[in-house]
Amino acid sequence: MYKEKNIAIAHSSLQAPRLSRLLLCLFATALFCCIFGASFIYVYYSFNNTISDFRRQMNGAAYNAQHFFYEREYLLQSMASATILVPDSFHSKNETKSFNSPELSLLRLNSDSLNNNYGVMVTLKDQKRLELKNVQLIYTSVETGKTITILPTHHQDNAPKMPVEVEHEIIEFLSTQKWEIGHDGKLPIVWFSSSSNKEERLYLFTPVEASTQKTGWLGLTFSDLKSSIDLSTLQGGKYDFIDPQGRLLNISGLNRNDLGHFIADPFGVAGGRLIPDYLVLQRNIGQGGWNLVYFVPVSELIRINLPVFQTVIIIVTILTVLIILSFCYLSRKVLQPALSQFSALVDSEALNRKLVETAPVGLAMVRKRDGELIFFNELAQAWIKSDESWFTRIAENKKPSIMVEFVLQDGRAIQLSYAQTFWGGEVAFLCVLNDISRLKDVERSLVEAKKAAESANKAKTLFLTTMSHEIRTPLYGIMGTLELFSLSGLNGQQSEYMKTLLLSSSSLLRIVNDSLDLSTIEAGRLTLEKKPFSPMELAELVIETYAAKAENKGLKIYTISDTKVPHYVSGDVTRVRQILDNLVNNAVKFTLSGHIILRVNVVQSFEKKVRLVFNVIDTGIGIASDHLPKLFDPYFRSGNKFTDPVSGSGLGLSICSRLAQLMGGKLWAISEPGLGTRFAFEVELPFAYDDNLPSWPGLLPVPVYVDGAVREIVYNLCKWLRRWGAKAIPYCSATNRDVPVGLLIQTWPPSTQTLDLNCRRIIALPPTLIYEKKLENNNLITGAYSVIGIGRLVQSIQQNYEQVSEIAPSLMSDNFRLRVLVVDDSPISRIILRDQLELLGNIVVLAKNGIEAINVVDTLRFDAVITDLQMPFLDGYTVAYKLRNKGYKGQIIGLSGNTDQEQKEREKAVEMDYLLRKPLSLSQLRTLLHNINKSRS
Repeated sequence: MYKEKNIAIAHSSLQAPRLSRLLLCLFATALFCCIFGASFIYVYYSFNNTISDFRRQMNGAAYNAQHFFYEREYLLQSMASATILVPDSFHSKNETKSFNSPELSLLRLNSDSLNNNYGVMVTLKDQKRLELKNVQLIYTSVETGKTITILPTHHQDNAPKMPVEVEHEIIEFLSTQKWEIGHDGKLPIVWFSSSSNKEERLYLFTPVEASTQKTGWLGLTFSDLKSSIDLSTLQGGKYDFIDPQGRLLNISGLNRNDLGHFIADPFGVAGGRLIPDYLVLQRNIGQGGWNLVYFVPVSELIRINLPVFQTVIIIVTILTVLIILSFCYLSRKVLQPALSQFSALVDSEALNRKLVETAPVGLAMVRKRDGELIFFNELAQAWIKSDESWFTRIAENKKPSIMVEFVLQDGRAIQLSYAQTFWGGEVAFLCVLNDISRLKDVERSLVEAKKAAESANKAKTLFLTTMSHEIRTPLYGIMGTLELFSLSGLNGQQSEYMKTLLLSSSSLLRIVNDSLDLSTIEAGRLTLEKKPFSPMELAELVIETYAAKAENKGLKIYTISDTKVPHYVSGDVTRVRQILDNLVNNAVKFTLSGHIILRVNVVQSFEKKVRLVFNVIDTGIGIASDHLPKLFDPYFRSGNKFTDPVSGSGLGLSICSRLAQLMGGKLWAISEPGLGTRFAFEVELPFAYDDNLPSWPGLLPVPVYVDGAVREIVYNLCKWLRRWGAKAIPYCSATNRDVPVGLLIQTWPPSTQTLDLNCRRIIALPPTLIYEKKLENNNLITGAYSVIGIGRLVQSIQQNYEQVSEIAPSLMSDNFRLRVLVVDDSPISRIILRDQLELLGNIVVLAKNGIEAINVVDTLRFDAVITDLQMPFLDGYTVAYKLRNKGYKGQIIGLSGNTDQEQKEREKAVEMDYLLRKPLSLSQLRTLLHNINKSRS
């Protein structure tokens, strides 16, 4: 059945192109037939109308001619009826005598025989009629054979004599006629025309006595028929007469042969073989058997209808050209593309069916109405035999598409997917069956492998977390002890040793942190936070952090932020700073002389977001070109003998690159050995709008002079001050430098010129010098790397209040007086944390584990609880949970070697306030205690 359908479709596909072209040809032929048929009908109708017009004209002219001849016959009959035998009392020849009336005359018919004396009684009225009709009354004698004119009398002497041959023809003609009186009692009348008649004269004769021919014949004659007969109704035609012998009178100038043989029909055509020459109308006239013939040349009919012919030919030509052009256009633009598409469709259909037949999967079509299989390939048929109920279940399913899996009786796993479609105008399902037995085996293997990988990953994460915690605990003891020991007062050599120990322990801590971060990123557990921050302040803070290290190496370090940089954006400030810290730290490490610049620029600004690029530029040793492609690979290090002896683990740039990708940005490097390196970090961040964020300086439009050794720093500071409203002017460009007005700002590094001004001064110094500089009465000291700090200090001066200069935290008398509970299972961590807290003026209580911490007396009275998260018996989360259940309202701080997202979620669940990573420095503790004091107030 399936093959029979394929054969039928293939046969129809072959017939379709021929049929479409044939239909188009038939349609064009039908149009041609309609056009030619309509043209023929129109021409025939027009030609027939012309013939009808001529026929009407001929009939009118024939009627006038018949009236003309009947009128003359009637006149002859009236003259014949007035013929009488003349008594002997009258004179012999042509003697006329009146009978008691001048209007009546007897005209004697002259004859050579005196035995036959006849005369015609003619009234004056008859004479006038004869003259009016332009006819003459004649008489032909049998005995003499002559024809004489009787009336009008003036013609008798002046008229030329009749030719003898004509007289002979007349007498011969009249002698041969049979003269019989008609049924109506009227005398017979004959018409005659001489063959040698040059005057185109006709004669009408009737016997004087019908019983005998010896009495002669009375007749009428007339000539110039063209002017005598009224043919005004005939336009474009001619006429002639035919005698009983078939002779043509030749009035029209034609020969009898020109008209050919007339048909019996009184109206018809004559002449020619294929095309007739004349349109002919015949009418009998008189009683002598004469015929009046009217004829119109066919060429005249054609001439009259020539405009019609021309119009029809033009219209037919135009329509024919249009049909041909339309046929060509449809054939080329419509039919040919349609046939091409149809051919492609047929090929596609054939290809699809071949694909269905040879497909490596089972294909079948199921009708929804009754669940009948419409078609299927051999592979589907083999699977159908194993389970003959699956396609009926598909028909009962109301879902338009679905994918199911089932196992056949032979143990093979089959995947069935179907989608609703249409076939033959009915809803059907296209089913695809696939043997997934091997895939199931592979899937089971992959599931097992995934479980094993997850188990290994969890084991690795647990190992890294545990190792990080275990390493950080003794490292906390080392770094904490070193930091406390450094505050005890050391001599010069001991101080250098201490710096080396602190640097080595910091490098070890950074390696541990980088390893843990890399593991977190690879595990996909690193999540980004979105908080408002200032890109310019962040760049300034990073530069300030590494300023001391750079200045110790004799390097110039500063940051330049474009004035287009927005005040606040939203993003993960911790991760952005981690990238910038790593880049600036590397720049300081690998730069021996010169400068390091951190630039912040706007690449593109949108309606709700901005694309920023952070460039870290140094004049260091550079990177070899063959090292650049591997620069961001884990554990790759591109160092040399001139760099920092502690070269690192090679994880920093790899982590930065992955962090940049997680934030939707990118990190790349451009370097030239011996000239320096430029690292660029580009990221797109949304604008941050929050009324609680610190406002930016608002300055008065008064002069502010800026002076410094680095022109770029001076001009950048002027741009920002102008953005905030001040009239900032570089001191080198000031026109009147001795006027004691305005404010002077001296940037770092300072210029070498001497400034003799009495105005207020703001002196920017690095952290290493800010506390050694003695304050003068008219001077204020501020940080060298904070443009925002300088702007706010200018604002405070303009608003007439003093801002307290920054002082070193180490010189502060820190005495927080907080009661702190420390919970840690490591004795070293407990002792170091206790000494750090007591150094900052706090009261510390120690607990060895979580159980001991819960049982401490007056637990609720502590200001803060610092607990390690990984402890036996009770971990830090459980301790926090139990303390909150007891009603503890103070701050709970968790310490751990890992601060991933999972731990942060657990921190929120138990209502912890802070989660910090070990080890803690004094500065971190100081910041933490400051925050705790703020929350208490």
